[in-house]
Amino acid sequence: LFEESEEIQPQIDKSLDKNNYLDALSAIGTLRPAVDRLFDAVMINDNDPAVRSNRHRLISKIKKQVKKVADFSAIQD
Repeated sequence: LFEESEEIQPQIDKSLDKNNYLDALSAIGTLRPAVDRLFDAVMINDNDPAVRSNRHRLISKIKKQVKKVADFSAIQD
């Protein structure tokens, strides 16, 4: 997931520079299978504090990428 997120970052930045949010969101969407695998196959809150911290940083990195493209907190029921 880390490598995939690093790989798409230039595409996201380029799309955002052009105010092309649809392309940026599409790039973020390519991470879905990797994110799904992470939550399906990995214990995020590992007993090892270093491993747990690393996994939390990875999730935070993905969250920051998404927030650069869209602010979903503005959506209300």
